[in-house]
Amino acid sequence: MPSMPSFVALQPADRDNAYRFRVEPHHCVGPADAMFLFGGTTMAAGIAALESRCDRPCVWASAQYLGAAHPGDELRLTVETLREGNRITLAETRVSSASGPVARISAALGAGRETETGQWRRAPDVPPPDALPIGRHRRMDHGLHAEMEVRVAQGRYGVDRTGDPDETGRLVFWIRAKRHRIDKACLSMIADFVPGGVGNALGSQSGGRSLDNTLRWVAPAQTDCVLADISINAIAHGLVHGDIALFASDGTLMALGSHTLVLVHHDKREGP
Repeated sequence: MPSMPSFVALQPADRDNAYRFRVEPHHCVGPADAMFLFGGTTMAAGIAALESRCDRPCVWASAQYLGAAHPGDELRLTVETLREGNRITLAETRVSSASGPVARISAALGAGRETETGQWRRAPDVPPPDALPIGRHRRMDHGLHAEMEVRVAQGRYGVDRTGDPDETGRLVFWIRAKRHRIDKACLSMIADFVPGGVGNALGSQSGGRSLDNTLRWVAPAQTDCVLADISINAIAHGLVHGDIALFASDGTLMALGSHTLVLVHHDKREGP
């Protein structure tokens, strides 16, 4: 059986530190007639470019989102190495389209010297994915949400968010990609699901538009399903502050993420 493709596929550009990435509908969210590039897709493409250019694994990345892109757009990703040490490289990727800047991603790549390992944050104790109902999203018939299967273990997701506010601010679900393998690119995309926890916390059809997104990579693991543990920590001044932990099916903590969002109420304004 052929292996499943990666969620993002880069092509070389005209310089050895530049790459091209074509935005496809499955990279996007939003209404079917007005889809836009998902921030997690931008992060995924940026990390892929950084790892290709620097030839080291990305261990930390932080993105600021500067503009929008849409299906059919071709993005240019330009990698600049800021400092290269014996073990760690500091670099950044600038992502742009014909219309202007899309994102700027700063990163650290490599590994430390010491060999101790340990995991103190544990995966939530929840049923396996096949024992849980499939979460219903209002746009699960097109774009990115049509590519993903979500099974909710704690909290409310998608069209089922309306009700009393969740005192814990916590949303836990299993998520798998239907047509793509779970690699670093796919995990980068999944880590951008923090906005999905906003409506659960507030008890309303609410979400957010990303201002920034930070990822920390912990340990790789083979898995066909990811357990996402989202916490909405606070909302103030129209901004949402949340984080996410991504676990493999065996409990391995693969990545940690944090997010700042502009709060959006979907009954007042269209959003992802």
